[in-house]
Amino acid sequence: MIHHISPIYRNVLSFVIPAVFLFITGCDNDPKPDLIVDHITVQSWTQEQMLSSVAIRNIGNVPAENVRVYFNLEENPESQNHRPQFRRVVETVNVNQQITWSVYWNHPVNGLQHPDNQNLANVTGITIIVDPKSEIDELDETNNTSSVNVWPSP
Repeated sequence: MIHHISPIYRNVLSFVIPAVFLFITGCDNDPKPDLIVDHITVQSWTQEQMLSSVAIRNIGNVPAENVRVYFNLEENPESQNHRPQFRRVVETVNVNQQITWSVYWNHPVNGLQHPDNQNLANVTGITIIVDPKSEIDELDETNNTSSVNVWPSP
């Protein structure tokens, strides 16, 4: 037995079936950036100086604008007043573009957000956070942080 589908139902089904399929499977073509820390490399580290390289990348499908990047120096023991932190803003990170910084800090550490943190002696690691305030709507909001140990804890 062959049933005939009326043109009205055929038109309705032509919209409903793809919509249900997209709802169930999700849509991978959502136009958003996806910012990651590509790598942190420490070339040298002493209590007097540090040389490192940091790279971020946009693995999303549209550019990201005004991207904040925080460079947190992890301490043991932690500073009483302020976390040692550098901040940068990148105007644009294009799709699949990698932005790399070479960072050289010398004792006393200049360029930190607060003058209380001028010593590298108690720094044990570096944490990089891209989009730390979640200001950019991304494909994945959980992949914006990476850390590396640089000095053994006392």
